[in-house]
Amino acid sequence: MWLACWMLACDGTPPDDSSTSDSSTSDSSTSDSGTSDSGTSDTGPVGLPWDWCPDADTFVGDEGWTAGLRVTDEALYCASPREGQAFADAFAAKVQLRVVAGTYAWPAEEGTWDLGLPACVRVPQDEPVASEGLGELSATAFDWGEGGLTTAGTQPLTGGRVLGVRSRATGDPLPEIVADDRGQVDPDNSVAFTVDSAGLGPCDAPGWSQEQHTYTFEGGTLSLLVQVMREGGGITAGTEPSAFPRAEGSLDDTAFDLTDPFLLAYVPDHHHFGRNWLVLFEAPIGEACGLRADLPDEWSAEGAEVHTVDCGLVDLEERAVSAVDYTRE
Repeated sequence: MWLACWMLACDGTPPDDSSTSDSSTSDSSTSDSGTSDSGTSDTGPVGLPWDWCPDADTFVGDEGWTAGLRVTDEALYCASPREGQAFADAFAAKVQLRVVAGTYAWPAEEGTWDLGLPACVRVPQDEPVASEGLGELSATAFDWGEGGLTTAGTQPLTGGRVLGVRSRATGDPLPEIVADDRGQVDPDNSVAFTVDSAGLGPCDAPGWSQEQHTYTFEGGTLSLLVQVMREGGGITAGTEPSAFPRAEGSLDDTAFDLTDPFLLAYVPDHHHFGRNWLVLFEAPIGEACGLRADLPDEWSAEGAEVHTVDCGLVDLEERAVSAVDYTRE
């Protein structure tokens, strides 16, 4: 039961958290446009979704920075699915990062400076996490191709956690870098974030390939949406970046629709040729706390399996699979 009590309340219900991953919805206060004491920021009209997020005008950079980093309201990031990872490790690594929307000054030349990037982090069954104090950002120029600038930095978060940021901009003058839900589609002009060295990607990537598997099995259905970055900057030597934003279906006449990333785990095989999922219900259905689904071949239902699992992620029983439908858009 240890995992369920960490991910959920021990009565099987999720922790009391009014936050949402929908960037268009918020009950918290909106941030005001403003200029920080060092560097500049300009916020948009959309309010913050989590009430512990700092305002954009708390940004700290350098007055000499002449390039830009624009963070959109879609800049919501989750721990990226990892090839071959154990499900227990995947759930233990769960984290959700929001970089506060705004337009920030960013380096255009080499150097090292203080950095205070407004950010907030959601972690299961723990205190909310946000920016705390200043970190350090370094920039290094490169002259191959069109030339450009890379940056790398870290800054402290509450609870002893650490935010990491890396960016790359190519050209002269340097283009504005954009943090949104596209991930690193353009590796020559992009930014990436980490929390405690864990790689992050978009929680929901509508611009990536939308790949839906729908299982029909004894006693229910299970529809799983995987998003895979197959164009632009997709990694060709390794497994392509992906996201797993939704699972829905029914088990023994009880319906579920899950979008909380802390309840969803996807573990791909190499290049997503095989696929493996584990989803946890918001409350147990009978004895089952969730479902595990395996698909050895993304294009075939042969060998597909569905198992109910208990709150420790241990299989309870196998449910016979009669069909797996696959669509890709």
